[in-house]
Amino acid sequence: MSVMLPAPPDGPAHAALASLNATQGDDRSPLSTAYPHRVYIMDLADVAFGSSLEAAQAGPWRFLVARDSRLEGHVDIVESDAFGRHRLAHRSRGRRTTAAGREIARVLAAPEFGEALFEARVLEIPALSVAALWLAGADRSVLIPVTPARGLKVGSQCSPAEFLAALRPAAGERLRFDNSPQPA
Repeated sequence: MSVMLPAPPDGPAHAALASLNATQGDDRSPLSTAYPHRVYIMDLADVAFGSSLEAAQAGPWRFLVARDSRLEGHVDIVESDAFGRHRLAHRSRGRRTTAAGREIARVLAAPEFGEALFEARVLEIPALSVAALWLAGADRSVLIPVTPARGLKVGSQCSPAEFLAALRPAAGERLRFDNSPQPA
């Protein structure tokens, strides 16, 4: 398969390991990082108004956390100052947080993408609680939903246009929703 994981800069990798070492318990097996990838964030309005994936903004570096080769969660690392130092922004645990990691492991072992080269990324649309593995290629991209979303099946492959079109109605509904207090 021609899916690759990007090599993170040294800063995020060191920050990920430092954050794990700071929280490591003495009585358990050591934690390690796996499957480094970049997270891209897409705004709700971009989805609702029909923007392409080019509207997604590069976000944190994500490192999946493993113990005894079992994925447990992830850490998100961001650049925090003008000197390029990196820090832990978020740590999460549980099945939902490792869904992208399981999908990355699956596509790394699958032969279905031919000779094209893809970079593994994660696309998140926080306002819809949607995440997808984004296989970004020079000629085409493939999105594989890793969280349930209306009109999309977890683990299915779709083009960026199909993925965003399926989410557009929900994004429009969310934008129209107004729960602000009404004057009496």
